[in-house]
Amino acid sequence: MENIEDANLDNLINNEDDKTKSSQDKKKKIILAIVIVSCIIIVGVVIFLIVYFLRGPNYDNGGKDPEHAFYGCMVDAGSSSSRVSVYRWPERKKNTIPFITEMNRTSTKPGMHKMTDSQIENAMDTLINFCKNKVMELSNNKTNLKDVNFYLKGTAGMRSISVEEQNRKLGIIRRKIRESNLNFLSDDWAKVIKGTEEGIYGWIAGNYLNKILFENEEAGKQKKVPYGSIDLGGYSLELTFGTNEVIKENNFTLNLSNVNYNLYTYSFHDYGQDRFNEIMLESFIDDYQAEEENVIKYPCFLEGYRTLHEYKGKNYIIEGDVNISLCKEYIRKNLKINEEPDKSMNNVYQPKIPEDLKFYGISGLYWIANFYKMDDDNFHSASEFLDAGAKFCNKKWEDAKKEYPDIEEGHLKDYCISGHFVYYFIVDGFKIDKDKKIFSFRDEINDVELSWTLGAMSYEIGLQPLKDAKYYLKF
Repeated sequence: MENIEDANLDNLINNEDDKTKSSQDKKKKIILAIVIVSCIIIVGVVIFLIVYFLRGPNYDNGGKDPEHAFYGCMVDAGSSSSRVSVYRWPERKKNTIPFITEMNRTSTKPGMHKMTDSQIENAMDTLINFCKNKVMELSNNKTNLKDVNFYLKGTAGMRSISVEEQNRKLGIIRRKIRESNLNFLSDDWAKVIKGTEEGIYGWIAGNYLNKILFENEEAGKQKKVPYGSIDLGGYSLELTFGTNEVIKENNFTLNLSNVNYNLYTYSFHDYGQDRFNEIMLESFIDDYQAEEENVIKYPCFLEGYRTLHEYKGKNYIIEGDVNISLCKEYIRKNLKINEEPDKSMNNVYQPKIPEDLKFYGISGLYWIANFYKMDDDNFHSASEFLDAGAKFCNKKWEDAKKEYPDIEEGHLKDYCISGHFVYYFIVDGFKIDKDKKIFSFRDEINDVELSWTLGAMSYEIGLQPLKDAKYYLKF
């Protein structure tokens, strides 16, 4: 009997052991399944985060739904032409930076400061009609023109005439826009802007297209150091950059999406490429001892070049007679270089440029770099401009025309002086080391033209809080 009981007890124990083992196996399988699922979830989250952060800031260029996008047109009333750009952007759901895309552009010549009243009216008709037609084409005729913002900003050419003349011309411009049926809420939407505004807008454009402003907005602070900006126009030259140094003069605090930028900005009037070249030539005429009456042998034009120039009521024959050392002397003389460490040109205060700061060059500076084949993805130095300019100066005028048949002679003649001019205002003026490769020259970034008008449009439309959209940048 005892043996039977012992056997039953053993069986019972064995059965209990089997149940316990089976239960433990089930628990192990459940734990293993939980671990596997958790790993899959973690890996999925990690992959999502990697993709999210590698792809950059989340913005939409509005290209997926053009019929419901927003449109605006911005006119750059410059010294040599007036150009209208048509921009498109998606609807903003919150106070954030939208990605604005330039869809097309056209221009009229000459600058409006040189036009008669009737010429201004004709030019405005051309610019306004281009804006209207292009918006309707892009939106498949779904956009109400009353919702299309139209801006005009006059720059150095308009600044060069009297305030009375400015106001008279602006009166014609504003009347034509109001008659256009486009959205024109205030006279401030068509005005002559200060050089500092132009510099700020140029700074915004480059850092906007480089996505630095997007990334800083998402971080809520200056996560990435913005580029500086050098904008070489026809009549003026603008320098804008950020620094942690105390800025004693020409400072501007810019708030974009609650991120503050401490900027130095200055506009050098008469230092634009066209105007400076004119000043250079006339300075040389004043000093020149002519061997032959009214014939000037100019050291900054290629040998064989010949043109006429009216100055102080006299007509002069200008003949190219390259002398690089003499040309350099006149460049430095007319730049009015100041050797003091906190002064740039014409006795203008400038804080020290941060050691590792990079710059993008726009407008005329881009076109000079383009001619010298420096408009690539690399960074370049001021010395490269000097070398390229000197190399071009060695050419004969007839050879240069054959080598560059597609470039207007009025521009081609200046590429001897241009390289030296850029070198000296960067190195002696802005006091940047001649061999530092910190300059980028791009006409477009992400298929959008890099121009101050993009910065102006992005500020007017996108970078202002929604509740303040009707207000403007104050200087």
